[in-house]
Amino acid sequence: MDELMAWIYNFTRYNRNSSEEEFWIKLFNGILVLSDRKDSCNSFALGQPNVNVIGGIQTKLLSKLIAGNKGDNGFIDRIIFVMANNTKAPKVSDSELPTCIDDEWRDFCLKLLQVSGIKDDDNRTNVLEFTHEAKLRYIAWQNYNADLQDQETDDDIAGMYAKLDY
Repeated sequence: MDELMAWIYNFTRYNRNSSEEEFWIKLFNGILVLSDRKDSCNSFALGQPNVNVIGGIQTKLLSKLIAGNKGDNGFIDRIIFVMANNTKAPKVSDSELPTCIDDEWRDFCLKLLQVSGIKDDDNRTNVLEFTHEAKLRYIAWQNYNADLQDQETDDDIAGMYAKLDY
């Protein structure tokens, strides 16, 4: 869904006591997900799942995401909100991105799809090792984020910082 509020509202569309929000929290944490319904022959298990959800939401609707006790279970803390510096409506332009940018993006995506990973002790793939430079950058980012969390006085914001290190 391109509208995140519609996605979240659909969690309880058919059942007010739905556990769909907890399902997404499990996905975020990489916890094993099982689907084993007695009336289904299509049972499955997802080990170490990883899902990225990208969508838009109007700024004025953000407060509804944590209204009441909606923010208590940490679901909202797991969402990374990004807002553009310039929120003015864009002007129409007849200029296009240079072809080289399209080519570079395509090449990047193709390289990413070709990454096969390194097999671990259980013969599972998709284990990728940091380069030394990447590891140093990650450590610096992690420490910066920890400092932000420690200095934050607003519990809601601190909760969001706490989830960034996953």
